[in-house]
Amino acid sequence: MTAAHVLKTAEEHDEMALGYYNGTSYEFMKIPQVELFEDIDIGVIESSIPNGKSLKWNSKQLEMSVDVEAIGFPFSLDLENKRIIIRDLKGHIVSAGNIHFEFKGKPTIYELSFNCPRGISGTALLTFAKEPEIKGVVIQSRMVEIETYRVKEIIGDGNKEKTFEKYETTYFGVAIEAASILKMSSKILGGTIEEHLIKHKLLVTN
Repeated sequence: MTAAHVLKTAEEHDEMALGYYNGTSYEFMKIPQVELFEDIDIGVIESSIPNGKSLKWNSKQLEMSVDVEAIGFPFSLDLENKRIIIRDLKGHIVSAGNIHFEFKGKPTIYELSFNCPRGISGTALLTFAKEPEIKGVVIQSRMVEIETYRVKEIIGDGNKEKTFEKYETTYFGVAIEAASILKMSSKILGGTIEEHLIKHKLLVTN
């Protein structure tokens, strides 16, 4: 699973593949089909990675200040040195349960205390209280700005006017909450995401 906008960008290229680390080097496996849920910016990928490990999901909403992590590849493609750098972004929940009105499906989201730059979209939002659990999917950063200063200047005979504005700006990471994802019905999986996870014993219910 990843963000729908990540898959849409990937589909613009001649080939689309899923990279994974085999213990000594990176390999790539072609993706036979994908499924997009653009109403909440989520995409499902069909793939089969040898010896892949599946993490469990937990749809219980996290409270504010709970520590979370997002592990992925933001700004990580180093063509000059022919390497890919994995990065772990860590912080806490700033807010939970807000509605993301930019998306038609109006999913509930987590705002995160760390910025989620280009390249980290589509990774899992994780907690590590006991063992790693997926609590959502990271999709973007959100810029919040507040006007703190404004002044108008009249030029010449008064027919022209300039406005000078100053804003205080901050950025929050944004992740779609697991609860909004699990109710989706997938053709690839043959049912809802929740039904698929229950079938494979990958859903934590407490």
